[in-house]
Amino acid sequence: MDKQKKQILFLGLVIFLIVIANLINKPSPPPPETPTVKGIQAPTKVSARIGEYYLTLSGWTSPFALVTLTSSANSLSGRVTADQNGFFLFRFVFLPNKVGELCLIAQDTNGQASPPLFLPEPVNNQNVVMENILMPPTLNLSTGIVTNEETAIASGRTFPDSRVRVYLYAQTETTLWQIIQENLVKSVFAKTAPFLDVQSDDQGDFEFNLPSAEPAEQKIFVASFLKPNLAGFKDEEPGSPKSFTLSFKSLSFWEKIAYFFGLILIQIFLWIRAIIDDPVKIIWLEIPILSFLFVKVLLRGIREKETTTNNL
Repeated sequence: MDKQKKQILFLGLVIFLIVIANLINKPSPPPPETPTVKGIQAPTKVSARIGEYYLTLSGWTSPFALVTLTSSANSLSGRVTADQNGFFLFRFVFLPNKVGELCLIAQDTNGQASPPLFLPEPVNNQNVVMENILMPPTLNLSTGIVTNEETAIASGRTFPDSRVRVYLYAQTETTLWQIIQENLVKSVFAKTAPFLDVQSDDQGDFEFNLPSAEPAEQKIFVASFLKPNLAGFKDEEPGSPKSFTLSFKSLSFWEKIAYFFGLILIQIFLWIRAIIDDPVKIIWLEIPILSFLFVKVLLRGIREKETTTNNL
C-alpha cells in the first residue's frame, strides 16, 4: 500500500513538471504584419539629394583666416578655416542645378574682412575643381589724419613670408598759376604708382608708416605676392587681387593749426558736458564764480562809498 502511494505521488510530480515545462516553453504570438495598402507593403522613408556633381575649391589667404563661400543664387554656402600656411579647402560642396556667381570673403584673426572675391559660375553637369585661388589682403589705418607730430600706421594680414606691394595716389591741390596755364578747374589725381614693398612675417602680418610730407588727400591699397614654393609654382610669383582702397589726409600748416584748435575745443566741450552731468561738479564750478561776483560787488560798493565821502 505504501508502495502504491509512492508511485501515485511520483506520477503526479512528473505530470506537474510536464505542465510547468509546457507553460515556460509556450511560443510567443507572431508580430503584427507590416501595414499594406492595396496589397503593397508600406514604403520605408528615404531622404536623398537631387543632383550628382560637386565643387572642390582651394586657395590661399592669411593664416587661420575664416573663409566664407556663398553664391549669387543663394543656393550654396560654406565656411572653412585656413591652416597655419594660409591654405584653405572646400571639399565636395554639392552643386545644385542653379549656382550663380561664387563669392569668397576672408576674415582674418584680427576681425578684418577682405574685399569679396567673385568667381565665375561653375560649369553645369560636371564636377568642378578650382585651385590656388588667392584672396585679397586685409588693410587697416590707425588714423585718417596724418601730421608730422605723430606716426600713422597702416597694417594688415596676408600670406605668410610674402611680399606686399603698397600703391598710393594723392589728390593734389592746384595753384592759381596751374589753373591759368592748364585751364584746370578741379583738383587732379596723380596716377596710381607703387609706393613701396614690405614683407609679411610668418603669421602674415605686415605694417608700414603712412607718408605725411605733402599736404594732400591720399588713397592707398595693397596687393600680395604668394611665394612660389607654397603653391607649387616654379618661377612665377602670383599676385593677389587688391585690398580695399582706404583714404587718409596729410594736413597743411594751417590745417594742422585748425585741427589742434578743434581738438582743444572738443576737450573743453567734453569737460563742460561732464560738469553739467554731475551736480557735485556744478557746485564746485559755481563756488569760484559766485566768489568772484561777490568780490566784484564788494569792491564796487567800497569804491562808491569812497566817492561819496570825497564829494562830501
